[in-house]
Amino acid sequence: MNETDNLPPARRCGAMPIGERAMTDAERSRRYRRRHSTTRLLRLPAEPADRLTAEADRLGVEVGAVLAQALAAMDGRCGAA
Repeated sequence: MNETDNLPPARRCGAMPIGERAMTDAERSRRYRRRHSTTRLLRLPAEPADRLTAEADRLGVEVGAVLAQALAAMDGRCGAA
């Protein structure tokens, strides 16, 4: 008998454990939803976020549409330089 006989078998499938314990079903579900989500959470300073929200409300569209339009306009302007 040698010292490796007391070691647990290596994990072969599933998500890697967090720390020394296996993930719970809730943790695994939360991680899956976060990775497969089509939306992302952005951390913006309050002033630009308020401006985006106000402009989206004024136009009656989603904030993402306002941001996409602004980025498209900026691409046209920056691409020519």
